[in-house]
Amino acid sequence: MRQSHPCLPLHLISQFKSHPDTKTSVIFSMKRFKDLWLHRFSEQEIHLYLESEVRASACVPDFASHVSPMDPNIWHNLDSFGQGTGKMLLHGAIRQGEVPSAHEFIHMGIHLDVQDRNGITPLFYTMELISRLHKALEIVSQPNPSKQHHIQPTPNMHPDYIKKKMDQAAAIAKLLIEQHADINTSTFGCTLLCLATESHQWDLLKLLLLHGAHHPGPPDHQPHSTSGCIQLSSLMKEIKPANPRPT
Repeated sequence: MRQSHPCLPLHLISQFKSHPDTKTSVIFSMKRFKDLWLHRFSEQEIHLYLESEVRASACVPDFASHVSPMDPNIWHNLDSFGQGTGKMLLHGAIRQGEVPSAHEFIHMGIHLDVQDRNGITPLFYTMELISRLHKALEIVSQPNPSKQHHIQPTPNMHPDYIKKKMDQAAAIAKLLIEQHADINTSTFGCTLLCLATESHQWDLLKLLLLHGAHHPGPPDHQPHSTSGCIQLSSLMKEIKPANPRPT
């Protein structure tokens, strides 16, 4: 008989249950999640589940979606869930900032580099999310952002809220990198190094380089800002990739 409780190590379960941001995770309380965990749902039902959960979730400030990313397909992919998109449970956990769920899926042995129909892996999706959150933080940090950007004030416009969501996404990105997800995946002409640079995620950038991420090539987008290009170039000279990748 299959178990219907989290299969994570006890120290992780204790850590998540004791933290105010993770103690209410769906892996502890949601029967529907347990049904998914036990593989009782078909792929179609998983897509419908993801679509309904993401639609009901306010975890990603959509007011930042009008700010142009390096490629508009990035924003479209970030919001694209449901049947036919190829998004899977790990993509959904990332979207909702569900750090315990991400750990659970990985511990279950889920394929780290599963791609959606656009070739987006969970790690790339995480960096897409961080990119939008970074744009959102830039917006709400300006004077009178509602008036300046013609957006309605919402609870998820508070800088502290956005920073928390960025921390959650960064934690999942770190987990995926350390579990040896593909760090040289490139989609829509964007690389993980470029997304990390644009989002000022210097710790993640260093970790990507340590794990062997390649410099964006001629076909890829380069960081928009001169300072970002300088910082990326400097870190690439400073950090040499480990061989083999760190464990």
